[in-house]
Amino acid sequence: MANEIAIAALVRKRAELAGEVIRCEREISRLRTQIASLDATIRIFDPEQVPARIRPVIKVKRRVVPTLRRGEFGRLVLAQLRVATEPLSVAEIVERLAASHGIDISTPKARLEIIKKARRCLADQRQETVTKVRRGGSVVWTVT
Repeated sequence: MANEIAIAALVRKRAELAGEVIRCEREISRLRTQIASLDATIRIFDPEQVPARIRPVIKVKRRVVPTLRRGEFGRLVLAQLRVATEPLSVAEIVERLAASHGIDISTPKARLEIIKKARRCLADQRQETVTKVRRGGSVVWTVT
């Protein structure tokens, strides 16, 4: 019985990964087509140009909160909910995090980015961990 459950889980995981490979291969094919179109356009403007010699640039996604390690933000959000005496809105959680951990929310853009990140963290939690509650016209969160 235990083997059957393990095998079913492994088969399901393999199927997911195989599907991901197919999706990535399609994306690679689409990108290669776009590169070929750009190469042809470059050669129209400059026949001497060799597009294959153009060095690729890899963009690195910047962190919203550079001072925190990966996964730490989510733990801090949950910690704020655990010590709260009442359910908190996402904005209240962010304000408390900013005050206690020196997170910059001084500009509207920075504040919005942190609020979006906190919302994603809460939405990704299991229902057994956090609960979303309506309070008046707003949504508040509490630890279950």
